Amino acid sequence: MLIATWIREVVGEREFYIAPKNDIAEGLHEEISKLGGIHNLYVDSFKNDTDVLHPKLLKKTDIVLVYSPNYWQEISAAIPSNYIYICQVESTSLSVYPIDSFKGYADTVISNTLFGQRTIWKNHLLNHISNKKDFSTYGFEWGEPESEDQELGNYKQIVNILEKNISGNDHVLELGTLGGKWTKYLLKAKRITCVDINDVMIDVIKSRYPKEVSKIDFYISQGDELNGIDNCSIDLVFCIDTLVRSSETIIKSYLREMCRVVANGGIVFLHLPSNDMVGSIERGFTLIDPNNIVTYAKRYFSNVDSDNKLLTHGILLTLKK
Repeated sequence: MLIATWIREVVGEREFYIAPKNDIAEGLHEEISKLGGIHNLYVDSFKNDTDVLHPKLLKKTDIVLVYSPNYWQEISAAIPSNYIYICQVESTSLSVYPIDSFKGYADTVISNTLFGQRTIWKNHLLNHISNKKDFSTYGFEWGEPESEDQELGNYKQIVNILEKNISGNDHVLELGTLGGKWTKYLLKAKRITCVDINDVMIDVIKSRYPKEVSKIDFYISQGDELNGIDNCSIDLVFCIDTLVRSSETIIKSYLREMCRVVANGGIVFLHLPSNDMVGSIERGFTLIDPNNIVTYAKRYFSNVDSDNKLLTHGILLTLKK
């Protein structure tokens, strides 16, 4: 049932708990609050926050909503309640199932949905801001741009590619700006358009690059479009670590949009997941056959090159129009 129905028909006036406490669960809390639902605390074995209760302190009559893409079984096993429900994303809606009747959850990874991605990264940025953490190394846990030899591949080579292909007259579009880790290497361009699905990134980028903000534009995408970008207005599109949890439909939609906005002679550097690369599979990225994407990209770009050596967790497409 939809979560609004669950709150109305199952929870009613009773309070409930959400397990565990993480970025996704905090996003769920926001959605539940909009629907009028009230939960007591989070339930988590590994956190000691004031709003977290240890599973051992739960009563069997307590209602617990488990919202975790990969560890719902382990979390549920540690909860003594007789009223455990599992939450998942179906398309753009949140649904809730009693644990005993829930099937097929392992085939649906919450984080590989647009709703999940928007929620996770919005909260990730907000937590970084609220804790006053330094953004100069934000995202380095997912790869350091200046490093040649790391688990994810040769990111330094990507920096070199950008330096070689960006001139002072170019208009560059960055898809998936987030905290601006890669924006630093685009600043040589005359104009930069930062695109993301969260508007939180706007203040982050303005704060992080105050001297260059006058040449930076911002666009908030709905997750599969670049409607606010003019035709043939972009010289280079750069996108890394952004579409790895996106569906093939979304990736193809962005490919069409990239072709539309890129000027003749323009270039696209696009990192995508691959169903035949261990690094991509182990991270739970979308299982996509890169050959299908390459074939599709050739409809729109005159030259398509696929590199599966530079990165260990996906392919890097170079598309020229």
